[in-house]
Amino acid sequence: MSGSPNKKLEKGQLLFREGDASDAMYVVKKGRIAITKTKGDSEVELANMGPGQMFGEMAFFDQKPRSANARAMAESEIIALPFAS
Repeated sequence: MSGSPNKKLEKGQLLFREGDASDAMYVVKKGRIAITKTKGDSEVELANMGPGQMFGEMAFFDQKPRSANARAMAESEIIALPFAS
């Protein structure tokens, strides 16, 4: 992401999906982000993140692809904190 670290998401928009490469962690500035795991043809919600909460940091520590999906549950704005500058 070049320029501003802020990213706006529409309701239902995926930020990342399970298996994607990891390059940043995120802080919710406004809105709600659901962290889900794909199980067969459906998704199981693991967490629901609101303003001030951080997600996506596990990839920084384990250096593995995303282990879950992140989807906006409402119009949202997040701040990306890249792992490398």
